[in-house]
Amino acid sequence: MKVAFYTSAYFIDSAIETIQSFKSKVSLHLFIEISEISKKSTILNIDNINSFDFIEDAEKVLGPEQWLKFKTYFDGITMVKFIVHKNSKSLSLESFLYSMKLGRYFKKMNFDIMHFDNISQRSFGLYPFLNKTKLIITLHDPKPHTGENSWKTFLKFNLYIPKAKAFILYSEYSKTLLKKVFHKVNVPINCIQLLPYSFMRNYLPKERISDNSILFFGRLSPYKGVDLFLNAIPMVLEKYPNQQFVIAGSTNYDFNFDEKLISKLKNNITIINKYLSLEEIATLIDKSAFIVCPYRDATQSGVLSTTFAFGKTAIASNVGSFGEYITDGINGLISEPEAGDLAKKIITAIEHDYYKKLESNVIPTCTAEKLEEFGNTILSTYQNVLKG
Repeated sequence: MKVAFYTSAYFIDSAIETIQSFKSKVSLHLFIEISEISKKSTILNIDNINSFDFIEDAEKVLGPEQWLKFKTYFDGITMVKFIVHKNSKSLSLESFLYSMKLGRYFKKMNFDIMHFDNISQRSFGLYPFLNKTKLIITLHDPKPHTGENSWKTFLKFNLYIPKAKAFILYSEYSKTLLKKVFHKVNVPINCIQLLPYSFMRNYLPKERISDNSILFFGRLSPYKGVDLFLNAIPMVLEKYPNQQFVIAGSTNYDFNFDEKLISKLKNNITIINKYLSLEEIATLIDKSAFIVCPYRDATQSGVLSTTFAFGKTAIASNVGSFGEYITDGINGLISEPEAGDLAKKIITAIEHDYYKKLESNVIPTCTAEKLEEFGNTILSTYQNVLKG
């Protein structure tokens, strides 16, 4: 079976883990969309894309040092190519024409299955080539997060979702949400889980020093509940006045800090408001006691998959699929998305170093059994679509 798996730089951290489960079961051709604004996203760090062809070999794009880190993940894959968009605008005539060019390339390749790992706005030019295609779509977020909706998202969903012959999602919550948002979807929807982002362990610091801080990391956006975390901190400090907290990540989507509250917490909180390198993320997680995900809404979380890869535990809100990944009181704690309960759970984790007991139950790598299970789910989805 000849499969084209089309992902992007924004999802390559999850994609390279997922494809491990089925790369040996099919002839897999991996295509990674990269652009000027995504060349340093997630686990990629590409300095310049201007010298590359539109369809370029992965080894050339990554360069010798990065290629060595990725090579194990790509072993056994028939082809790995980058789709290079040099225009920073996701919607432009140039990107449309480029993706039409890619569509003609895909047509010549005559794939049995086209698997879109999420839907890219730069792929709109592929739309005319999908009428007779066996299209599978993985949606990371069937509904945009609070504060992140746009007409572009509405357009890409309404163009591509009706074209799918099946969906593969990363949680039962996402499956329910997809059915709720898109009532007319009547094709198979199968679920697997995000795997721990093992690739990030490449960046563990040589000198490992613990400071037992409580860490929030990742993109700072309204739905992430950073304000809930900030309002929980004073309640924690009443019992543990010396506890240190870290909030690290770059802001977007009109996110603003409560500067008055932060000034009151200045002796206990460190704000790192910038894009974090992979080395910085790894160091912050490794140093911390545990992670908090105080989200107001969520589907899955790459933050959680990264956290688990380092063997750390987390406190996460009782929203989205966190309850499918965290068993409360076993490998983490579940909090209601409000400051008071979050503070109680943080205190519970700190008391008698309870967080260490929780992290002892964290599985930092995917078991062979899970990998086989997820691979069989994906393969059976492909086979059933081909039977049609």
